[in-house]
Amino acid sequence: MSLKRVATNFGSGATARIGSAALGLVLMVLMTRFWRPESLAVYVLAFAWFQLLQLVPLLGLHLQLARDAAAKPAHMRASFAAASLLGLVAALPTGGLLVAAGAAIYPPELLPGLSLIALALIPTAPAAVAEMALMGQERMHLIAKVNIGESVARCLFLSILIILGAGVTLVLTGFVALRWAALGAYLRDASVRHLLDPRSVTRVALRAHLQRAPTLLSILLLSAAFSRLDVALLPLMTGLGDVAVYSIAARLYDLVLMAPAFVIIALMPALSRLQAEGEGRMQELARLVLRYGLILGVPAAIAGAYVAEPTLGVVFGERYTAAAEPFRLLLAATLIMALNQLSSCVLLVLDLQQLELPSLAAGCATLVVGLALLVPLTGIAGAAAAVLVGALVQVVVRSAFLRRSGIVVSAADVSAPLAGGATMLAILLLGASKPTFAVPAALLTYAIMLFWLHGIRPGDAAALRGFFATGSGPCVPESVHS
Repeated sequence: MSLKRVATNFGSGATARIGSAALGLVLMVLMTRFWRPESLAVYVLAFAWFQLLQLVPLLGLHLQLARDAAAKPAHMRASFAAASLLGLVAALPTGGLLVAAGAAIYPPELLPGLSLIALALIPTAPAAVAEMALMGQERMHLIAKVNIGESVARCLFLSILIILGAGVTLVLTGFVALRWAALGAYLRDASVRHLLDPRSVTRVALRAHLQRAPTLLSILLLSAAFSRLDVALLPLMTGLGDVAVYSIAARLYDLVLMAPAFVIIALMPALSRLQAEGEGRMQELARLVLRYGLILGVPAAIAGAYVAEPTLGVVFGERYTAAAEPFRLLLAATLIMALNQLSSCVLLVLDLQQLELPSLAAGCATLVVGLALLVPLTGIAGAAAAVLVGALVQVVVRSAFLRRSGIVVSAADVSAPLAGGATMLAILLLGASKPTFAVPAALLTYAIMLFWLHGIRPGDAAALRGFFATGSGPCVPESVHS
């Protein structure tokens, strides 16, 4: 697989997801200007539950479907029709449980939003099946077209509603309507209609999906829960105003986390091929990605933390500058989660995806305990700290599994960017009163440390080109998409 192929395999998908997230951020900026914090908190909580549950009706089968579409095109029709039917059937109890749980644990004002999100799950299930089919057929352009179209329509339509004075319920109703419109857009494609035709469902296909579902669904639930439990549980521990402030930091964290996620997705085919070739070449590429990921990520995280407070004040308003402290902690968590994504990808390449379950379970358990202990003591900063600690636990557990499998991370791969980052941070803190001098001095020092500690090595570029000399089609790790 050439570097150009790697860059283009997921180009359309990355553009769609990043564009959608950016437009969602624009919409959130508008909400901070026109809504009370409590209204923003209701919307954010409802949307967090949608993101957590949107793939649950597919029982975790979504990535398996994409692989089947690429590897077994002759057997696609019954498999996709069965998955679509299962998704529709499972969406009803999933939504029902959400509403029932919401009524039991949340304040009454949150219930209408959760009810609308439950309705949004119904069209989302077959739409996700359509996306997996198109991904397997490498028709990412159509996925991008529908996603970007829905995101633009959502941003424009909901912005108009907000400016005209609409509340959370009406805005979420518009969101549900646009979910149905996205499903309609996919069904306009003849091949998608052919694959999702319920007349093609067979008992064999249904049985096969149900046999695979328990493990895959467990991985999906734990992965999705780790990324959304902080927002979902925060209303039980603090006021809706604090939830609104924290949601700003959480939303920016989601945006930043997209960068390493799409890099890992694009590199997955090369890692799979190199593992098949043997001779340890997959490990060599993984270590190269780790090193340069930290080289770029460490100064980016420090720079983001440095400008967080004034930037949040300008973009969202002064009342949301309190999101700066949790955002700084979540930026550190981004680096850890990037390591988690890479290690998860390597486990999948090694056909050890079953080890994701204990890794994710340990991370989720740590997150829940951390939220319960830290939020009452330190407020929303404690929620971000719990995410950071949970991510650290995940990476420690995964690293232990990788070491047991013969994949060992060298200290030399992480020492240069971490040492350079610590020096860069110290200079910025000491020179806080004179940023004109401190910022260029910090960046120059970081570059010097990289070369002094051999973070950047001769031959890295040639080695990278050699890793992508040949290859095959795309494959996607479970936890990256979740």
